[in-house]
Amino acid sequence: MKNLSTNKRNAVILTGFMRNYEHTVENLKASMIDDSVDIFIAAWDYRGVKKLNKRIIKLTDGTERSIMLKDCENNSKINVDDIIERYAPKLVKVFDLDLFEVSIEQYAKIVETSDLIDIHAKIKPKNYMTLMRRYSMFYMSYQGWKLMTQYADENNIKYENVAKVRADFDKGGYYPRIESWNDKRWKHNICIGNWNLQIYDQLDSRINRPFQDHFAIGPYDKMDVYFNMFNNLFNLSREFEYKSKMWHGEYCLSLWLTKNDVEWKIL
Repeated sequence: MKNLSTNKRNAVILTGFMRNYEHTVENLKASMIDDSVDIFIAAWDYRGVKKLNKRIIKLTDGTERSIMLKDCENNSKINVDDIIERYAPKLVKVFDLDLFEVSIEQYAKIVETSDLIDIHAKIKPKNYMTLMRRYSMFYMSYQGWKLMTQYADENNIKYENVAKVRADFDKGGYYPRIESWNDKRWKHNICIGNWNLQIYDQLDSRINRPFQDHFAIGPYDKMDVYFNMFNNLFNLSREFEYKSKMWHGEYCLSLWLTKNDVEWKIL
């Protein structure tokens, strides 16, 4: 007879670029991983070590603009076997970054010509590259969520709490020490890290506190909203009060959570 009981566990979803994961993976395991936690990884095939490059791009109105982009260094592909050995994830999926960017460039240009990006703004004008970066980030985040839900369905698991992390420490980042995954601080809300906070509460009247997207932890239902930002980007197309930050990652997420009555606290 099939066992109908559901195993209750917690999950860590690591998405995006792996960058210098060799220097942070042990800290992640020491700070956040115990016997109740499963790890899932959705990553780009490039390590994502950033190098600032100047590039001339042609906008859809025919004009050219010189922009600075943090591009991946050439030939810096990840070692999947090493990642699996170090993290021991339940599932890992690697995506071709070059193919992905080529496939969405024309979609991003459609958005540019639809006036959903202000390419002539006097302060920080945007362009189709802006949306491509944000779209890619949310796409990858959602792929990590899909890996977790796939594994849960196949193994009759219910994940109670979920954390979203990145593989590197950026702008003062770190992995908060989780003494108990049943901590009451994130029983009903999402908790975010206390570094690199963006002050959207001072830029958009609907948002009531600062936000960052490097780290988040919360109950399954609230994190479901968080990770499904990708499927709802179109709902924000006309929602940005502060135009010079439109499509910024933290702006999108903090606005989306606010519109869905999902509160967050700063750890």
